[in-house]
Amino acid sequence: MSAQKTSDELLEEAIDWLLAFSASSEDPTLETRFKTWLVESEAHQAAWKQGLHVWEVMGHVPPAFAHVWARQAVAPERQTRPAIRKSTNWVAALIRTSVPALALAGIVFMVAPQILLRLEADEITGTGEVRNVTLADGSSVVLGAKSAIKVSFSSEKRAVTLLTGEAYFDVTKDSKRPFVVEAHGVDVTVHGTAFDVRLASATTTVALARGAVALSYRQGGQESEKDMVPGDEFTVDRGTGTLTARKIALSDIASWRSGDLFVNGARVADVVEELRRYEKGWINIADPELASRRVTGLYDLRDPDRALRALVAPFGGKVHEITPYVRVVARF
Repeated sequence: MSAQKTSDELLEEAIDWLLAFSASSEDPTLETRFKTWLVESEAHQAAWKQGLHVWEVMGHVPPAFAHVWARQAVAPERQTRPAIRKSTNWVAALIRTSVPALALAGIVFMVAPQILLRLEADEITGTGEVRNVTLADGSSVVLGAKSAIKVSFSSEKRAVTLLTGEAYFDVTKDSKRPFVVEAHGVDVTVHGTAFDVRLASATTTVALARGAVALSYRQGGQESEKDMVPGDEFTVDRGTGTLTARKIALSDIASWRSGDLFVNGARVADVVEELRRYEKGWINIADPELASRRVTGLYDLRDPDRALRALVAPFGGKVHEITPYVRVVARF
């Protein structure tokens, strides 16, 4: 019985619900099960409110929502409501129910982007999932964890948009139809080749394994273009347009396909961003100086917790498990 659970146990359950909504689970019963849990007792509602506060402290809620978090929660009605069968309508359905404003604002903020992503994407993967996709022209795409693409083929052009995450492309040659990968303002144009594209919060990285590609991007308000040869890894800062070029061993390109993450001179914060796509919980770096340190190494994506500890240990960093699904990295 939930009444026998401690406040800490209920708080963990509330965090679990937040993480489930944030991950945009494909379980169609998620919303119904959440509402059942929420109305079970006032202790559940108090734990949910506390969980939202923890979520805010961890940096998941923008200041614009501060006035919403401060409102007094109103207990939802204890009545059975029809299950919502279409996942794209469940946020609107939540608005029509009497779920507390606190809960509603938090859920909408976290889940709405994921719903929009699912509506736009043709292929999408979940946390820790790596999947092979064959396109209509015979080209293959390996989608990394928490990644999504949109495909648009015509008689003149083959276009794929990387919406989030990372993908390795092995493109079937077609001299009459160029293959273009669009990645947040950075375009990769090829006819037949193999390359990796990774989207981070501020950068787009392209690494070429075979063939030749033309990389186009905006720099200083102007369109710039660079040709790449095998072993090139180009990273474009989408804010400034700055391009950083490196050489990388061909065997290290898209090493995530075999469960390894190779990084060369990357910031700890950027590596943590990658690990978040393989870790079912949330990772927060509480130390900005630690986040800015740079590392080169190979990390095991099959065990993201171990990889995280190995990443920060050389700098005196420690991983604190707040709940089974929340980890805070700091030097204390």
